[in-house]
Amino acid sequence: MIVIPYSKMRMAIFGTFSKKVCNDDSLYLTVNTQMKYSIIIVIAISLMIVSSSCKKDRLPEPTQTGRNTFGCLINGVLFKPKGSVLKGSMPDAQYGYRPFEAGFTLEIDVENKVDDHLKTMHLYYTSEVELKSGMTIPINSRTMEAGFASYTDYADHRWVYNTTEQAKGELKILHFDKVNRIVSGTFWFDAVNKELSKVEVREGRFDIKYY
Repeated sequence: MIVIPYSKMRMAIFGTFSKKVCNDDSLYLTVNTQMKYSIIIVIAISLMIVSSSCKKDRLPEPTQTGRNTFGCLINGVLFKPKGSVLKGSMPDAQYGYRPFEAGFTLEIDVENKVDDHLKTMHLYYTSEVELKSGMTIPINSRTMEAGFASYTDYADHRWVYNTTEQAKGELKILHFDKVNRIVSGTFWFDAVNKELSKVEVREGRFDIKYY
């Protein structure tokens, strides 16, 4: 008969048990840490996606470097170029001297198409003098030395809203660069349709390379 001292037996049993518990705890801590890192990564990716979505759904920054941006609020709803067959999500701008109009003319056209719903905006200005930075141009009816704006909503009906002598606005040219062909500015206007229903266009801004 072999007699094992109690102290050695206790050491063997509880020592092994303690080691097993310690190893289990380490495994738990490792798994738990990995889960925490995974959760942090998922949250970070989600925030990046939300941030990217928010940037797309807000007005563009008021830059002056020719980034081909355009945006405004129409009755509080965001309007930006989207879905154009030719320009995609870019505005279209033209500037130059037109003999048949006896002046230097700026035209900006924007299309917003979501599914089959098309909305367009048109800004127009002509003058005997060249465009320059710092100009403030009144927007009303389509006459020399004054700007003109229109907004068309092709929803159930073709609703065309135009600026007039009563429904007015303002166009500011913040930056005009003939060398790099850049025009940047801000605008706002009210416009009415034939039934005198009004739209309010606010916080307009653009930064476009014209041709």
